Amino acid sequence: MNMKTMLRCALLSAVLLVSGSLSAADMGPVVALRAFFTEVAGQNYAPAWSAFTRRSQDGIVASVAGSEHMTPADVRKLFDADDQRIRAGFWDSFKNSSQAATFVEVAMAPGGALNGSDDSVVMTLPNGNTVALQMFREGGVWKVGWMETFFPDNKVPVSAH
Repeated sequence: MNMKTMLRCALLSAVLLVSGSLSAADMGPVVALRAFFTEVAGQNYAPAWSAFTRRSQDGIVASVAGSEHMTPADVRKLFDADDQRIRAGFWDSFKNSSQAATFVEVAMAPGGALNGSDDSVVMTLPNGNTVALQMFREGGVWKVGWMETFFPDNKVPVSAH
């Protein structure tokens, strides 16, 4: 093994050791947001659900409850249980409409506090446009402020079935 290969192995090992020891509380907003999109793109919806702020969860629950004529408590139970009906009815659509697989790959950088958020992440799209997504600290963990960013008045458009 040559010196260059040994150095690469050592560097990779150090990176893996450091990244493996990071808890969710240690993740910065950029890492947390990229992890969120990675979970959605990989159809790992339970951790993605946990990554939303409470306000985003409440807004999504209210929207789904209204469109499905269910109580918010019943809808929340479905989300919390990662129920197949929610996976098919909400998450698969969210995965496609949010372009999660695309956002896993885009450049992301901290953007600073925005509209009352604790921080934001600026994502640079392939066409050069940027989107700033609000991030919040809840329980010591970075959470995705989806509703806070895209629906600040808590009014989500409901699609007709």
